[in-house]
Amino acid sequence: MNKKKVIKAVSIAAGAAAAAAAGVWAAARMFVRSAMDRDVPKSMLKLSGSGKRFQMGDPSGLSRDPEDARRLEAREHETVTIAAFDGEYLAAHWFPAEQPERVVICLHGWRTIWSRDFGLMADFLFESGCSVLFPEQRGQNASGGDTISFGVTEQYDVADWIRWVRSRCGFDIPLYLFGISMGAFTAVISAEGETAGEIRGIIADCGYTSPEAIWRYVTEDKLHLPFRLFRPLAERQFRQRTGAGLADLSAPDTLNRTEIPVLFIHGGSDRFIPEGMSRANASAAKNGRLLIVPGAPHALSYLVDPEAYESAVRAFWEDCE
Repeated sequence: MNKKKVIKAVSIAAGAAAAAAAGVWAAARMFVRSAMDRDVPKSMLKLSGSGKRFQMGDPSGLSRDPEDARRLEAREHETVTIAAFDGEYLAAHWFPAEQPERVVICLHGWRTIWSRDFGLMADFLFESGCSVLFPEQRGQNASGGDTISFGVTEQYDVADWIRWVRSRCGFDIPLYLFGISMGAFTAVISAEGETAGEIRGIIADCGYTSPEAIWRYVTEDKLHLPFRLFRPLAERQFRQRTGAGLADLSAPDTLNRTEIPVLFIHGGSDRFIPEGMSRANASAAKNGRLLIVPGAPHALSYLVDPEAYESAVRAFWEDCE
């Protein structure tokens, strides 16, 4: 091969490498934006076909009845607003019981709505003597913020809401955190925060083990992309936006260090957050118990088996109180 051909071959190889690197960067940037931006990138909306909201579909066809959410929203309650630790505007919905036995702070998941995640089970909570606060997670819906941080920042918002509850209800009534999906992870890592001593127990429905673990799972299992290729770029962007690394927060690590009781619930047919993540969390917990609901897709365990769900939650409250 003559010199000109060698130079041309090297140039082609360099160009291909540069194009591949640019492609990896673009993929990482799009993944981070679709995961963390308040407004979903238009390209992702087109891919999902949602028109408004990007969500992983449930292949089972099971879904919540929108009427449950509308009924909860229409129920008489107080809309609460506070300034978070960093000055951000936060909103929540307060449903006080006439003779409360406990207070429950319910944390919804990623790119969803408080009334959607808890609409079906809200009557169970109210009928069980619970005063309930439904915060709207920052970066979503009525709360301020431009970033969904997978629990990194949301944990501090939980502490602010705990302070609000105590200012309203006093310190004698038992207080619980109840999270679904991203809300479950946020609830668990709140067990080490400044207000952890106020938490009587935690219910964690279909939570993940860490931001890195769920990003890796979605990337490889749903998008069929090798996470290792653009992890460094995703890590850099995540740290820039949250001040923490993807693996800095770990539910098992937190659970190894806290005595707060935790009830883990997970659907046996969850295709968005695998049931093994709740099993790992439960194994790490010093004071944990686990309910697996066979056949239940992501965040739909209550829909599939409300009797088992309610029985497990009641037993958990009884043991904690």
